[in-house]
Amino acid sequence: LFARHGVIRTPSLPALIETLKLLTVSGPPPGPGLGVLTVSGADCSIVNDVAERHGVTLPPPDPERSVALDGYLGGLGKAVNPYDFSVGTWRDPEAQMRCFSDFAKAGFDSVMLMSSYPLHSPWSSLQNWDHGVDALIAAKRETCIHASYAVSLVETIPDYARALDRGRGHAIAGARGGHGVLCARKPLPRAAS
Repeated sequence: LFARHGVIRTPSLPALIETLKLLTVSGPPPGPGLGVLTVSGADCSIVNDVAERHGVTLPPPDPERSVALDGYLGGLGKAVNPYDFSVGTWRDPEAQMRCFSDFAKAGFDSVMLMSSYPLHSPWSSLQNWDHGVDALIAAKRETCIHASYAVSLVETIPDYARALDRGRGHAIAGARGGHGVLCARKPLPRAAS
């Protein structure tokens, strides 16, 4: 009954709040195909576990884009979804922008960046996480893809990063491993005209 009427169900109140935030800031995703960028293998595992729990399929990147995405891994792996972009692009903002753009063009309905700012770190190292957020925003601008930023530790997002993303129409959504982003995967029914 709920699914038939487009009601999104969440496992908890925090996930409901994050889901509402995502839908309010960036609207409903246009389809179920989600591509996920991460900064670690651990985040890839978290996303896979949460996606499976919510019945979300993470499709592989298009074969033609996979070749370009493989290049960013420096021969250390193959492009899969979720995709750990940090192997070959960490501390290289230009490479991250190219990588995120290629990933956004890999046949997904929407993309999500999953990372968490470090809790206690000198300012200079926070710039490495900023580069990922900037690359996501640039890929959204270039490709017009539905994009979101999920974190496992929402407390670590600096205030300036929250304001930057909200001001540009990008949702920072996803306490507890991106539950909000994954709960909102199914497009909402459109009103009859």
